[in-house]
Amino acid sequence: MKGARRGSLEVTLDSDLCVLRGASAVINCRYSKPFSHAVTEVDWWKHKQVVGYWRRGSLPNFRDSSQRYRYLGDFISDCRLQINDVQHADAGNYFFSFYARSEEKSKTSTKLYVKELTAAVQPSSVAEGDDIRLTCVSGCPTPVDAVWFKDGQPVSNVFVARREDTGRYHCAVRGQERVRSAPVAVNVLYPPDRVTLTISSPGNVVRGSSVVLTCHSDASPPVRNNGYSLYREGRFIGSGQTYTIPDVQPDHSGRYHCQAWNNISSRGVDHFNSSAVLLQVYCTYLDINSTQHISDDGDVTVWDPVLLPDVPENISITINPAHVVWGSSVTLTCSSDANPPVRNNGYSLYREGRFIGLGQNYTIPDVQPDHSGRYHCQAWNNISSRGVDHFNSSAVLLQVYCTYLDINSTQHISDDDDVTVWDPVLLPDVPENITITINPAHVVWGSSVNLTCSSDANPPADTYIWYRNTNSNGSQVGSGQVLSIPSMEALHSGLYLCQARNQVGGKNSTEVLLAMVDEEQRGSQMLPAVVGIGLALIVALVVALFLFWWKKRRLHQKALDESNVIYSNIQRPDSALPDVARHTIRSSSSSQSPASIGGEVIYSLVNIKSRDLEGLSDSPDVQGSRSKGKNSIDSVIYATISPR
Repeated sequence: MKGARRGSLEVTLDSDLCVLRGASAVINCRYSKPFSHAVTEVDWWKHKQVVGYWRRGSLPNFRDSSQRYRYLGDFISDCRLQINDVQHADAGNYFFSFYARSEEKSKTSTKLYVKELTAAVQPSSVAEGDDIRLTCVSGCPTPVDAVWFKDGQPVSNVFVARREDTGRYHCAVRGQERVRSAPVAVNVLYPPDRVTLTISSPGNVVRGSSVVLTCHSDASPPVRNNGYSLYREGRFIGSGQTYTIPDVQPDHSGRYHCQAWNNISSRGVDHFNSSAVLLQVYCTYLDINSTQHISDDGDVTVWDPVLLPDVPENISITINPAHVVWGSSVTLTCSSDANPPVRNNGYSLYREGRFIGLGQNYTIPDVQPDHSGRYHCQAWNNISSRGVDHFNSSAVLLQVYCTYLDINSTQHISDDDDVTVWDPVLLPDVPENITITINPAHVVWGSSVNLTCSSDANPPADTYIWYRNTNSNGSQVGSGQVLSIPSMEALHSGLYLCQARNQVGGKNSTEVLLAMVDEEQRGSQMLPAVVGIGLALIVALVVALFLFWWKKRRLHQKALDESNVIYSNIQRPDSALPDVARHTIRSSSSSQSPASIGGEVIYSLVNIKSRDLEGLSDSPDVQGSRSKGKNSIDSVIYATISPR
């Protein structure tokens, strides 16, 4: 509060005030005077610009409650001023004055600021399915409690965008809804929908005439002209929303469809096709019996084939789309070749042999599982063959697929592998097949062990509770899909069961026993493994020894087979020889046996040393030498001679 004092006279005004345009503002004001001075008049002033100067100007009719300015004070001490429907022109400095014997004006003023309420959208353009957030911004420091409107209807400030949410939104102050922001546009983008192709000619298309094919769609942003493509029998023929054939010929006949694109995709698809329409070009023909034109469309030229009346042929029925989901729209279309063509009411549609409707096209806007079945089309053009004038197509199967939702996430569990109507539809159910697995299977004291609970449920189980049953009393010991015991002790032993729950309900598993295995028992359990390993090692050792012996024996046998042993006495000559002498000694032919020696025998090294003759063999040569005296012979050497 700001005050102005003169003697005992004082005026106290509110601080500067910020107000939203269209709202009401109250300027707080108090004044004081001597008790003996009676106030005879009060007045409020505002700075106004007059001839380039700012001057105080009195507010008009501010004491009239029907005016925008309203005096809320009295003639004692209260001097509050209310301004209704504040506009930008109301911004400025305000002063108060009163008369008590003399005029007393406030020296200070309250400055009034007028601001706007602003609406903002984040983002302004969103794809269908994205989140939209609306924000209301006040130009004043004090935040406002805002409400939102679209076309006069209240809406939330945060929502998921749908195509029908496109429009203009504004925010307002709660309780003062006339205080509103300027509107802001929300543009929801979505890919082409309801793509259709139309043929301009309402009747038959006759050779030589002009025909226009036009594509249509519902899209945001709208599909541009070059966003349309036209196809005949699956082959591209041109771009643009319209396609004109100025001089249509029979070879223009065929099935046409339109493709639309606006750069917005849905589930990875950004090009969307219309249903196929049949363009059938007709030639005029003569009734051979009456030589009159059956058709008034024109005469037959000489190169035209003469078309004779004929019954419907090539009758077929198509289903669009091919994959039909419960709740979607499906169209069944009949077609045929006939002369004259089959009219719209000449087609009849049947399901499982029962008539369901007339017309070339039959649309089911909200298909249900009971619409599944075999459909066939019947065509009639008032021409008969062998007394038959109604002709049937082959039957086609309309198979309606069901999808189901994951209750937890509200998302489709499957988009491609849907459940057919004759399959069991998966409905929410309590958990089944609840099992407990213990890992490891054999638990010793002090080791860690995990108990895991698993189940089958729709929606999947989201809560698992563990119980241990001791002394016939069950007690909860944990929660979660896995129960972990970091260090096993005797008190952990017992029967365990798991309870699995989802949003539908809960169910218990069967009990499993968790028990410890002591070290002796564990050792006895390991004994077979140890014995097995020992036996394997012994067998391996025996095999290795046998192989070593067998290899050594073979080497020895080879040495015996390759060698031929010859013994010969070597006489020392009379002359003295050194201890080591190198000689080449050839045995005489008389001392060799041809049967035993295959070639000449060579001694390459002879080592002669003195040694005792005891122990030598009793050969004649040795005995002869011995007769000469024991000390007269230095040595006798046995040598092994191998044939060269």
